Amino acid sequence: MKPVRLSARARRDTQLIAASSRREWGEERTARYLADLAAGLKRIGDNPGIGSLFGPERPDLRRLRVGRHIIFYRDETDAVAVLRVLHERMEHLSRLGD
Repeated sequence: MKPVRLSARARRDTQLIAASSRREWGEERTARYLADLAAGLKRIGDNPGIGSLFGPERPDLRRLRVGRHIIFYRDETDAVAVLRVLHERMEHLSRLGD
């Protein structure tokens, strides 16, 4: 198992997801969704190869879908680096700059 490190942008993404979910769905449903995201992050740490490769545009990245969001990450030597957590409808490539 590797530690999972969220970038500042990934932390901000999760804060925005939480705020938006609270407004839209309420506290209970938000708590369940955030727990699902946390479980996805744990799965990545347990098995970094679980996510699919992003593609030729960013061969260093993998992605794992959790609900309506996609966790974008890179498997590094000592940790898993999460770059972003983006909604499935967003244009991803332009938001993934290092």
